[in-house]
This record gives sequence, C-alpha cells and structure tokens, in this order.
Amino acid sequence: MLPILAEFKLPLIAPSTGAMLLYQPVNPFVFNVRSSYQREAERVIQHLAQVGVRRIAVVRADDSFAADAFVGAARSFADVSQKPVLDEKFDRFKPDFTAIAPKVKQSDAQATLFICSGSTLADGAKAFRAAGSNAQIVTLSNNASSGIIKQMGSNARGRSSPRSFRTSAPLPPRSCAKRSSSAPPDGVTCQLHG
Repeated sequence: MLPILAEFKLPLIAPSTGAMLLYQPVNPFVFNVRSSYQREAERVIQHLAQVGVRRIAVVRADDSFAADAFVGAARSFADVSQKPVLDEKFDRFKPDFTAIAPKVKQSDAQATLFICSGSTLADGAKAFRAAGSNAQIVTLSNNASSGIIKQMGSNARGRSSPRSFRTSAPLPPRSCAKRSSSAPPDGVTCQLHG
C-alpha cells in the first residue's frame, strides 16, 4: 500500500491501525490521528507506575502486533525502573490459558497488560478470574469496542484501555474507580486518554 501512495502521491488519512509501519519512517503521504500501539503500551505502563502499581504482568500473543506493542511497554518499564512480574506469550491461533492463568495468579500482579485481539481478551480474562487473579486487566485500543466488553461479561469490571484519539472531555479523575465498583453499563469502560 505505501509504495502505491508514493507512486501516485495519494494521501492516507486517519488509518484505523496503530501499527508502527505507518509511523516510522515518517511518510509524507500518511496522516495519522491516533497513537501507535507502541505509544499506547508505553503510556499504559507509565500511568500504572504513576498511580502506584508496582506489580504488572504482561500476557501477549505471539504475533507481530503484540511484539510491536511490547516494544513500547518494555521501553516504559525501563523508564520507570520496573520489570514485569510475569511476561508470558501464547499462541495467537490456539490461545490456551490453562498454564498461564495460574502464573498470573501466582505473580500477585496488581495489573495485567493483556496484548491481544478480539475474543481472546474475554477468554483470557475469564481464565485469569477462574484462577483467582483479581489483577486489573489493561489492554490496548483495538479491544475498546462495546462488543468485546459484552463478550467479557462480568470480567469487564475494572478493565481499561487507552483511547485511540484525544477528546476535549476526559473522564473525571474518580470515574474509573466508580465504574469499576460494579459491572460497567453497556459499552462503558474506564479509558486512559493521551
């Protein structure tokens, strides 16, 4: 796609992906309006560290998307002088959390950065809760749809993800805590801005 943009001098405006391919190197024909997945993951770790979360687990798909996002998370872990209490990969095509879920519980993580796509988030969250983990589940903006929240059911409580765009009306500071005390209303989730 990028060679075609250059050849015909066509702009690509507001692609819906945060893949680093469209951010580096800078392309004069690509106009991004959202954060890269690396930047989202970086900001998630910074935010958790800023609010005092010290035990962060990372569970990620073994694919290029998760590898790309994890670059940002790893950079941010180094910036805040922390390491994940757990860093586990799973097969994207055959996700199985029977071995990972007990490790999440044993890690005593306060939060789990879960880098994956689609229904895998719901399946993993269910497995983590069944294993006894109460860690907050934090994911990226590709999992911010109301459909995924519905799939998660009661496990969506306390889940958060970065927004893929800025808004002039950020959430009030205590709204995340209020929303995490019960199942979120249809389509509502605690989201980080920036």
